[in-house]
Amino acid sequence: RMDIGNHHLWWLGRSLGMARIGVNMLTQEELKSLVNYDQETGLFSWKVKRQGRNKPNLGWVESKGYIEICIAQKRLKAHRWAWFYVHGELPEQIDHINGIKNDNRLCNLRVVTNKQNHENRGAQKNNTSGFKGVTKRGNKFISQIMHNRKQHYLGIFETAEQASNVYKQKAQKLFTHYQG
Repeated sequence: RMDIGNHHLWWLGRSLGMARIGVNMLTQEELKSLVNYDQETGLFSWKVKRQGRNKPNLGWVESKGYIEICIAQKRLKAHRWAWFYVHGELPEQIDHINGIKNDNRLCNLRVVTNKQNHENRGAQKNNTSGFKGVTKRGNKFISQIMHNRKQHYLGIFETAEQASNVYKQKAQKLFTHYQG
């Protein structure tokens, strides 16, 4: 059982950019007394039906695609509630293994470092090739990878698929949490 005190809560709120998290966090026991968490589906539901709250599942999708849930006036992303519900702790970073931000099944969550979390990111929104690590130059495609803050040039290719395959092979060798 873990009770998050004011200092830890302040640190957690600050590190997550969530000053609105509240003064006193719930204990794992208190959380379990209020909600059910289905590890197979990743969904939360109230243990007792609340007046005016007839939705079967808790939460809403926030602007970045994560599900956010407010329980006892404490707002956290669902994957963080899920980890706390099961393990009784809130690590600094929790990764969605498959990269799907609203898939909060326990088998899809893991504790990672910031570096590992970035290794498992998809292609950036401004990516025009459709593949992570691949950029188009004229009619050719360049493959490059960032590792330990250093850009590695992997080559120039005729197709985006060829460039992507080289990126994936290198990522498998370099990254500990790469899910290509």
